[in-house]
Amino acid sequence: MFNKKVEVWYNKYMAKEQKLKLKDLPLLLENLKASIGGLAGRIEKLEEKFDSFTIPVVSPTILNPATPVLGSEYPIPVDYRSVVSDILNASFGVTVTPHSDSPVFTFTIVVPEKYSTMSPAQKEVMKYDLRPRVISYAEGVNGVREWALKVFENFSMEIRAQIVDDRTKLVGV
Repeated sequence: MFNKKVEVWYNKYMAKEQKLKLKDLPLLLENLKASIGGLAGRIEKLEEKFDSFTIPVVSPTILNPATPVLGSEYPIPVDYRSVVSDILNASFGVTVTPHSDSPVFTFTIVVPEKYSTMSPAQKEVMKYDLRPRVISYAEGVNGVREWALKVFENFSMEIRAQIVDDRTKLVGV
C-alpha cells in the first residue's frame, strides 16, 4: 500500500518535471530571484529590529544588611531546626520561605562567620554565607536532613571538626 502511494507520487512528480521546458527556465529564474530578494528584504528588516533591541541590564540583588538574616518571615518547624542543630550545630541560622506557585519551599542555612568559607571578595558582596535549597513539602524533614548533611560535607575536615566540637560544647556533652 505504502509503496503504491510512493510510486503514484513519483510518477506525478516526474510528469511535472517533464513538462518543464527550456523556454520556461528564464521565467523560473526571475521568480526565484524575486523570492530571494523578498527574503533578503525581510532579513534586513529583522537585522534592524535586532540591532535596535536592547537587553536591560539587571544588577544582582544584594541582601540588605539591615534585614535580619537569622530571622524568618515564616515560622520554622521545630523538626527542621533540630535537624540542623543535630547535624551542624545550634549556631547555624535557618530560614524557610514557601513558594506560592508550587508545593515547595526554599530552605536556607545561614553559616556563622567563624565557619564561613567565603572569600573576602564574596563577603564584600554577599555579607552572609547563605546555603539555600528548594525542597518539596513531600520531602519535608528528610529533605532538610539531606541538605544539612550536604552543607556539612562541603566544609573542610578542619571546619567539620570545629563544628562537631562546638556542637558538643553547646549541648553540654
